[in-house]
Amino acid sequence: MKVAREGASVAGDARRKIEAKTGKSVISKQNAKELKEVTAPPAVHDGEKSQ
Repeated sequence: MKVAREGASVAGDARRKIEAKTGKSVISKQNAKELKEVTAPPAVHDGEKSQ
């Protein structure tokens, strides 16, 4: 869990630096939707086990 928090901290710092440098948000409704589609777990059907 510690490694995940450190990774998130590094990513957050990078995002804030990019936003400060460009003056624009790197997060938009469009790319958040695409990210959700990519990271969504596969659907589990009745009788199948989740991995």
